[in-house]
Amino acid sequence: AGFKGWLVLRAAQRLSAGMELTHSYVDVRCPLEIRRQQLKQGWGFHCRCERCLLEEAVWSEQKLASAVSVCWQAYNMMMTQRQGG
Repeated sequence: AGFKGWLVLRAAQRLSAGMELTHSYVDVRCPLEIRRQQLKQGWGFHCRCERCLLEEAVWSEQKLASAVSVCWQAYNMMMTQRQGG
């Protein structure tokens, strides 16, 4: 069974003809630099999508970027503890 050479997807909502579908290669909750690092290592490109460019502009101030990094580390620690690791 199956459709050789086909990729079958199921939408969680009604789609209109011509509607753009997207897929994220990495966890979108990650901070910009972590996402970009993962994309570079795993897929070989430096992302310059609208979101990354916006975050690049917003987080260019080092104090804010450091605060995001601290929050991300705390989140990861919390999730690791929650999973029993």
